[in-house]
Amino acid sequence: MDRVVKRALGILLRSVILAGVACAVGLGVNLLRPEGLPWVAAKPYDIYKPCPMMTLEAKPVAAGQLCSDLTELLVIDARSREDYVTGHLPGARSLPYHPIKSPPAGAIAELKAAGPNKLLVYGDTAIDSGRLLAAELSEAGCLGVRYVSGGVKALVEAGRQLELGEEPAP
Repeated sequence: MDRVVKRALGILLRSVILAGVACAVGLGVNLLRPEGLPWVAAKPYDIYKPCPMMTLEAKPVAAGQLCSDLTELLVIDARSREDYVTGHLPGARSLPYHPIKSPPAGAIAELKAAGPNKLLVYGDTAIDSGRLLAAELSEAGCLGVRYVSGGVKALVEAGRQLELGEEPAP
C-alpha cells in the first residue's frame, strides 16, 4: 500500500510541476507579445444577453417624458433591496428582478389588480432589470406595463429626487 501512495504522490507532483511550467510559458509568451492580453479587463464583460424566450415586451418611456406626479401609477423598483434602500422614487415598491426566479405569484396577482396601464417599472442599467422585469410582468398577464428607459440613472439625470429607507410595511 505504501508503494501505491508514493507512486500517486509522484504522479501528483509531476502534474503540478507540468502545470506550473505551462503557466510560466504562457505568461512569458504573453509578456513578449506586442499586444499581450491585459491582466485586468478594461471594462466589465457583457455577460447578460436579452432572453429570446420573452415574447411580450413592455413599452419603454423616457424619464424626461414622465409626468411630475406619479401617484396614479404603481411604481416598481426592479433593483436589489440594497439598492432600493440607498435611494428609490418616493412611493416606489421594491420587487427585485432575478434572472432565474419569477416574481412571487401573490405579487403578480396584486399587480394585475392595479389594472391596465398602471405599472411603471425602473431598474438598473447593468442588466436592464427594469426592462426585463416589465417584460416578465407583461408575460404574466399585467396589461400596459411600461419601463423607464435608462433606469434609475436616467431618472436622476432627469431631475427626479430619490428617498432613502425601507419600504413601508403593508
